Amino acid sequence: MRSLLSAAFVNTAIRVVIGGIFIYAGAVKMIDPQSFAAAIKSFHLVPPALGNPLALFLPCLEVMAGTLWLLNRAAVSAATIIFGLCVLFAAVLGTAILRGMPVNCGCFGAALGGSTAKVALARALFFLAATGYWLVTANPPASHCRK
Repeated sequence: MRSLLSAAFVNTAIRVVIGGIFIYAGAVKMIDPQSFAAAIKSFHLVPPALGNPLALFLPCLEVMAGTLWLLNRAAVSAATIIFGLCVLFAAVLGTAILRGMPVNCGCFGAALGGSTAKVALARALFFLAATGYWLVTANPPASHCRK
């Protein structure tokens, strides 16, 4: 049982699970970019003209970062991108909650019917915390002292 709770196991599980989730979420949105563009526009945070380009760019970024992290290639860069996306998602969802907007998060496209902003925010914060944990524990900073 001890090996299941080891830092290496937990870090691998975080990398594989969250990387896989980002691949799935991005791929689903790539299949139906119009629905994701509508979800982006429903937040009223970017000019409407940016909704379509963001609906094309963000899912590609999610799939790329998720794939790299899942395959453990450029893992720190991929995890940093995912961390940044989680910060962005949490901020956007938080503003929607504060403004009392009944928005569909668009997190997984139209495939899963969407989540409420509060559920999506909780999920984003969980992913943010797990990715932050991975960034801190799986890749300790290099020592500045060389012998």
